[in-house]
Amino acid sequence: MYVFLPILLTSLFVPLILEFIILKSSLSKCSSLYTFRYPKYLSIIFISGLITIIALFIWVYLSDFKPKLELEIFLLSFYSVFTFAIILQILRVLNFQLELEEEFILYRNLFGIVRKIRYEEITKIKIYKDKSNNPIKYKIYIDKKGLSVDNFMVNFNDFTKIMKKRLRKAKNTIQFV
Repeated sequence: MYVFLPILLTSLFVPLILEFIILKSSLSKCSSLYTFRYPKYLSIIFISGLITIIALFIWVYLSDFKPKLELEIFLLSFYSVFTFAIILQILRVLNFQLELEEEFILYRNLFGIVRKIRYEEITKIKIYKDKSNNPIKYKIYIDKKGLSVDNFMVNFNDFTKIMKKRLRKAKNTIQFV
């Protein structure tokens, strides 16, 4: 009985989530030089990983493999956590977006919720660098909350130039740290 619960939940929720993701993705407008988002090919990689995990799980439990209860609990826990993490990454890749408008930043989180952030609200921008001193991530702080712009996002190399220009225009004197 416990074996088929994750299979049942996966078979019910994954198609619904993927349909929501594809719908959200198709509704999003084209990106511009001022839009920072993850490349869409990452979603294909994560969806392939999700399908592989589901296939392995089904194969293990339909085979003659009969694990002890402890191992079965561990496998179910591992499967559930890994599947949840992959689904969150798929949502993040397809929904997360920052648009640097003239007077504010439009921020869309992994659930598709849009928030408007004024440049005056930004308290700090931190730069994370690799060993060769190249930026690999920017973190924008609004009070204690932070938004990340990762180095493999579309338009990452233009972030500093655009953000400095927008901050000057908004008369925000924070520095990149």
